Amino acid sequence: MKFCAMKRLVVLMMSSAFIAFNASCSLANDVENTVPVLIDPQSGCEAAIEVVGLQNVAGNFLAVRNGPGTDFSNVGKLQNGDFLWYCSDNGDWLGVVVENESGTCEIPSEGEYDGTCLSGWVSRNYTKLIAG
Repeated sequence: MKFCAMKRLVVLMMSSAFIAFNASCSLANDVENTVPVLIDPQSGCEAAIEVVGLQNVAGNFLAVRNGPGTDFSNVGKLQNGDFLWYCSDNGDWLGVVVENESGTCEIPSEGEYDGTCLSGWVSRNYTKLIAG
């Protein structure tokens, strides 16, 4: 999305091309992209993290997204005190698995997480390492 916005500024100078580019840019945003949570074969998802510091965040929740960035769709919401399994990272974003109430996520030792628990990406800024 940010890429599209920057390109639009450049294309604005070429008014006839702006309409064509604007259409292709909006089509690209309509495609649902997902970046799977990959489990690090060295460490697995053995680090436990807690959601913290949401007092001044709009809605008081931490969005779980389907990719590492705010341009990705929200697939879940977390609250202060929620616990997650940290599996991988991408810059300021952590690939996580959210433990369900029964504690049965069955996380494999490596590869892409495709289990029954919620998985996705959260901002590193609202997490604290608990163990691991």
